Amino acid sequence: MFQVWLAGDARRRGAFLRAEAAMHLIDRACRTAPQGANDSAPRSARRALLAGGLAAAVLGAVGVAWVSTSAPDVTRETVTSVGEIRQVPLEDGSTVLLNTDSSMSVRLGARRRTVRLDRGEGLFKVAKDRARPFVVETDLGRVTAVGTAFSVRRHPDRIDVVVTEGVVEVGGHGRGSAVARLGAGSRAMLSKTGALQVSRLNPEDVARNLAWENGSVSLAGDTLQAAANEFNRYNQKKIVVHPALAHETVVGWFEAKDPAGFARAAAVSFDGEVLIEGQTIRIRPRK
Repeated sequence: MFQVWLAGDARRRGAFLRAEAAMHLIDRACRTAPQGANDSAPRSARRALLAGGLAAAVLGAVGVAWVSTSAPDVTRETVTSVGEIRQVPLEDGSTVLLNTDSSMSVRLGARRRTVRLDRGEGLFKVAKDRARPFVVETDLGRVTAVGTAFSVRRHPDRIDVVVTEGVVEVGGHGRGSAVARLGAGSRAMLSKTGALQVSRLNPEDVARNLAWENGSVSLAGDTLQAAANEFNRYNQKKIVVHPALAHETVVGWFEAKDPAGFARAAAVSFDGEVLIEGQTIRIRPRK
């Protein structure tokens, strides 16, 4: 059992050696300590007291290694509602900006820091700790980093990863799955089938992909239907696009929480009109 504990962490061996050296000093101090004629305390009793005091300090040093590596990991769950963007500080110094309608669980262990992204999107700014890689897991694959900044978005059929700082590794779960290392300014798309696409992004594209960080939606030739889907992520009022206008393309930056304003701007561009019915915003050709 002791050997298993000792092998579990390199710091434990160092703590044990320091403790062993201190115990030798204790024994030597007890053997050489003078005992006066009027000293009524037996040498054995004084040795026990001295050993006890020093041993408490020694065990404290060993205990640091024991507690830091054997304490049970705690899983912390965070969920955002539609339209909510939340900054989540982690105990290791990392931060997560969790986008709208997202769900994640965080487990900071002695050997690995793990975030399970079950739904939605997060922007991760990772504190450097080479002894504990930072891993974002999804059902399709994982992203591994040490100290860097990147975003992960879970789509129904893929995950998108955009790296803004440092280097990350992206790959699927299965044996033999494709794996890629991405530097700053890179993007990876990992599909349900395990196909992995990597591309370089210019600074404008990086900013567009992370426009949600500032509460915006950035469109660069997206279809009107795709734009409506993006706005619908952030709002209870949903945009419905008439099929005749669905494939028109849109360019621009818009306020994510103003779907009606976007709908009116789009309708003007495509000679359409907007009809608002309760929680539905319809964009349709002008009659």
